Amino acid sequence: MGSEWRRFYERSFSLKDYLTNLSSHAPLFEEIIREKPKKILEVGIGTGSMSIFLSHLGYDVVGIDNAERILLKAVQLNKKLNGNAKFCLCDAFKLSDKFAKDEFDVVFSQGFLEHFNDDEIKNLISEQLKVGNVILFSVPSNFYPIKDFGNERLLSADEWSKILECFTVKFIKYYGLTYWGVKLLVKGLLKSPKRPILKTSSSIN
Repeated sequence: MGSEWRRFYERSFSLKDYLTNLSSHAPLFEEIIREKPKKILEVGIGTGSMSIFLSHLGYDVVGIDNAERILLKAVQLNKKLNGNAKFCLCDAFKLSDKFAKDEFDVVFSQGFLEHFNDDEIKNLISEQLKVGNVILFSVPSNFYPIKDFGNERLLSADEWSKILECFTVKFIKYYGLTYWGVKLLVKGLLKSPKRPILKTSSSIN
């Protein structure tokens, strides 16, 4: 992730920011909760607010990132908001080096995968599937009006379907409160019947 994003996530994060961020991604949280998970992993934590919120709901949540300064800010926010999330330094391409097989009921990310190319996305998802039973992710869709920091891939549902063609997708749907806020939710399975459920979600921000 570029230095611009790191500066963005290292800024002060208010209670209003926290509540606004959570409400804009309600469908993602609904999908996570629908799985009735006990242990959840967030990959690429941003502010850490999503992990913190899920910890408020009583879930055992771990958030990972490869930037120490982002982790420090998330730990501080966790304390400020009386959260119980745990945060640790980890390479998203090497999750299986740090966590046990199927250690998590749900692995999710928001605003993370759009920064990678097709092969990297597949590798990241495959790595997540080694440590988790269900995968959910949210990324900016092609309805997003601008590229905030220049390297986001603003793709349509069809384009994400193409990237994920090695998976059997169960559904793809957009969600959001406004036209520019339309997001994309995707749910699918690996082709191998022995592999766990993969759910993905594509969003505006």
